[in-house]
Amino acid sequence: MPEPVLAVFSPDPYPQAGSLPADHPVLTLDGIVFTSVLAPKDGRKNWQDILSAFVIAFADTPDATLVFKMIGADAAFWWWEFHDILTRLPRFACRVAVLQGYLTDDMYQRLIGNTHFVVNASLAEGQCLPLVEFMSGGRPAIAPAHTAMADYVTAENAVIVSGDIEYCGWPHDPRNELVATRYRMDWSSLNVAFRQAYEMATTDPVRYRAMGAQAAATMRSYCGDETVSAALQDILCLRAPAPPPSGAMAA
Repeated sequence: MPEPVLAVFSPDPYPQAGSLPADHPVLTLDGIVFTSVLAPKDGRKNWQDILSAFVIAFADTPDATLVFKMIGADAAFWWWEFHDILTRLPRFACRVAVLQGYLTDDMYQRLIGNTHFVVNASLAEGQCLPLVEFMSGGRPAIAPAHTAMADYVTAENAVIVSGDIEYCGWPHDPRNELVATRYRMDWSSLNVAFRQAYEMATTDPVRYRAMGAQAAATMRSYCGDETVSAALQDILCLRAPAPPPSGAMAA
């Protein structure tokens, strides 16, 4: 049998977007901006509830904008379902924008800077790096406080979305036996959280700024350089032993 011909493959773990043509339309974000960054093919992300809850909450609010940053190069994972949901919703005055593909570091920082609230409605999370990134940038969250998010989402830095435990199968189990659990999000709670966040940002700027400052402070203590460095030193046994107390006698 002939030897197989292998394709040349050099993966880039951090691909960057190419330069845009001069006549490319520019997305202007104004008003109150809510942003959700997620991989649409990940069934845990529950972006459908985010979309419908936002549109129903702000059907008569033209200065409310929801930005989806979809992770992944293939729009087929989300486009038709996204379009189907929008066509079945009542007419609305708010705005929904979708960004597909990779953003440069500068673009991503500008997206964080133009966002008022980062949004998560996942059924379960192992970390949720986008949520950590936006909160590190001083952006409060609309999110549940379960699974990994329970480590850093609090009532002081987020508008909490409630949910209840339900049984489910492991994603890789073809039998789909109900031997695991996840959190089913309360759609009404998500809808109310959107309206509460909007009201805070527009009528109570002092509370909004305090919540954003608390989000940044929480992230510094949760995953800041000093926190991570100390944890790594403990794991790798790199810390120098503590000196004996003054006056102690050696054994």
